[in-house]
Amino acid sequence: MIPAVLALILTIGQDTVGAAGLELADGRYLAGARATISFVPADSIKAARVLSTLEGAFPLPGLPAGVPSGVLLVLAPDEIQFVRLTGGAAPDWGAGVALPAQSAIVVPAYVSERGRGWSDARLLRHEWAHVGLHQHLEGLRVPRWFSEGYAQWASGGWDWNEGWKLRIALARGGMPLDSLTLSWPRSEARARTAYLLSATTVEYLVVEGGPRAPEVLLRRWKELGNFERAFRATFGATTAQ
Repeated sequence: MIPAVLALILTIGQDTVGAAGLELADGRYLAGARATISFVPADSIKAARVLSTLEGAFPLPGLPAGVPSGVLLVLAPDEIQFVRLTGGAAPDWGAGVALPAQSAIVVPAYVSERGRGWSDARLLRHEWAHVGLHQHLEGLRVPRWFSEGYAQWASGGWDWNEGWKLRIALARGGMPLDSLTLSWPRSEARARTAYLLSATTVEYLVVEGGPRAPEVLLRRWKELGNFERAFRATFGATTAQ
């Protein structure tokens, strides 16, 4: 699969135009059916692997099989480029950044402490889910806790063995769900707890509502144009409850 994909590099060249502000100096582009990978020549093998992973990904839960599409994924060749491409939005422990409004993703192609404990497949799936959710909802406002929780849950990105951390945080009263609607923690420890809380909340809703709950919620969300109303219509309760 990878040698066949690599052959496309020679035919695409440098004429492809990336999303605004996401161009790489001396960048190459590798196009697939649903994603285009932007990379420097030294990262051509990784680019092929990333494209293969995205093109072969299972459908995201609750979303149509073809969502997302038209995604630009940029492989940042070094830390300086990663910071430039993401506008410094990612903390120093952040593994990757999704730019849903541009249907774009930026991930590091270099070895670093970013994404420690994350596999490439899990990281890609997480950011892919962010873009897919945004595309499907066609620009509707998505609460941060739901976006992060959905992406974590869809990527299998949390470990039941870490549940004790969440229990301690809740017992101390330091991480109620509504606190995540205003801002997302910047410190690594608090952010990991926030991810845990959001992912377990989404999983709880699926367990209680059944396997079709995400699909029903997202469909009603699009129809009603409002998350809270769709949530209440699907689960019979408000998010506060």
